[in-house]
Amino acid sequence: MSELEATPERYRDLLDRTRWLYHSSARLIEREHPELIPAGQDFIALLHDLHCGLLLKVYSTICQADQIWTQAELDLAQELAEHLTGQRLTGGDLNRAINDAAERSAKLEWSALVGPFARLTPLHDRVAELETLVVRQSNLIARIDGVLAASEQAAIKRITKELQRCLGENAATQDAAPIPTPQRSGPKREAPAPLEEPEEPPRSLEEVLADFDQLVGLGEVKHELRSLSNYITLQKRRADSGLPATDISLHLVFTGNPGTGKTTVARLFGEAMRALGVLPHGRMIETDRSGLVAEYSGQTAPKTNEKVNEALGGVLFIDEAYGLVGSEGDDPFGREAVQTLLKRAEDDRKELSVVLAGYPNEMDELLATNPGLASRFSKTIHFPDYAPLELCEIFGGLLDKHHYRLSQAGRLRVIQAITSLHADRDHHFGNGRAVRNLFEKAILRMANRLASEPEITEEQLVTLEAEDIPGGAAGDDEPRLRIACPACHHASAAPPHLLASRVKCPKCDERFVAEWGDLI
Repeated sequence: MSELEATPERYRDLLDRTRWLYHSSARLIEREHPELIPAGQDFIALLHDLHCGLLLKVYSTICQADQIWTQAELDLAQELAEHLTGQRLTGGDLNRAINDAAERSAKLEWSALVGPFARLTPLHDRVAELETLVVRQSNLIARIDGVLAASEQAAIKRITKELQRCLGENAATQDAAPIPTPQRSGPKREAPAPLEEPEEPPRSLEEVLADFDQLVGLGEVKHELRSLSNYITLQKRRADSGLPATDISLHLVFTGNPGTGKTTVARLFGEAMRALGVLPHGRMIETDRSGLVAEYSGQTAPKTNEKVNEALGGVLFIDEAYGLVGSEGDDPFGREAVQTLLKRAEDDRKELSVVLAGYPNEMDELLATNPGLASRFSKTIHFPDYAPLELCEIFGGLLDKHHYRLSQAGRLRVIQAITSLHADRDHHFGNGRAVRNLFEKAILRMANRLASEPEITEEQLVTLEAEDIPGGAAGDDEPRLRIACPACHHASAAPPHLLASRVKCPKCDERFVAEWGDLI
């Protein structure tokens, strides 16, 4: 069945998924990163308005392209109106609503409607999902009447280019940047019920560690944190038996290049400590120098204490922690933040874990600036760069999460592109972030490719082809791959056509799907 069959139901599903994406993102920021919300701003209401504006903008941009509203497009307008207002409009009321929506949406800027996903770091991993929803809405609306006009095709291309401009890697990503509030794009309704979200119950240690084991790579990191978990469990058992237990320090240093999983591991570490009963709630609060250091004398200590208070009972994750102390010259504000942090780390060590994270060399220099840092943060865990095969597995995880798949030629192109990125990496290589950027670019290229197709099947909507993957073009000679058996780890040379096929290990006879391989 094509994406355009049963369209009212499909369109309604896309509307609901877009609302969920915006509302869940608002809850995430409000719950875990309140420091990113400008003072006095109702962030949940703002993102609700942005979601409404985005839906209107997509619908009006496509339908206005040919200046003709067909009956099929009016049927979708009914679905949109009911989604936004809770009312099923017909006749003159529907026509007036359409005209009003067209007028209002013309005043809305794409950069404002999708701005939070470009500006706020915690939402960056949701960009691909947002792009997918907008692209699918655009194609569905344009093809609902069975005719793809040239003007509608051009409108789809304009939308994808605007998304690329606003959400691409050159988009502003400063968390402190204010988020503009658009004019309301439709009738105001009461706060919608989906905004209510019960607090999640605590997970067991086994459940948290199972998630931890599912992370790609990070073998030594997993070993270190499992050892720490085992040590804490042992000390608790000794204490429960009336035996003396060694005092436990939960303060850690994570070193590694960007995108190596430091933030994700810190979040799971907090959950594990909650499951062990060491930390009351285990939630992670993420910050950096800007969240601890003030601009004027006498304000840094209160600001740092406020951030520590926010994290009490969980994990305070300080990214790019080396920025607390300036690399050159005198930095009294930074030193004040460090001293305040050290005191709180000692005083609140039984209900607080502080994780300092950043590049390896810079973190070594930070620890050397203050003996107290080196003594209280004595445990350092290094996060190495991912290998090309591991980066391919991360790409595969993004495919599964966003309901895409690769053609066989596309799978080979991903291996080639990632191998090239890894070979050219430098000190600032983004690892998992670089893979996410590659995935997002592939989605936009796919949208541009399909925009000119008169008919699109469901298979086409979910399949990335080789031409959608930027970089990594094949040479004249067919490449060879080294594919490893997941059971015995024996690696064998194989031709590319075996990718995504079921193969048998020549050593242990285990049968497995050859998802990925290393270029030879």
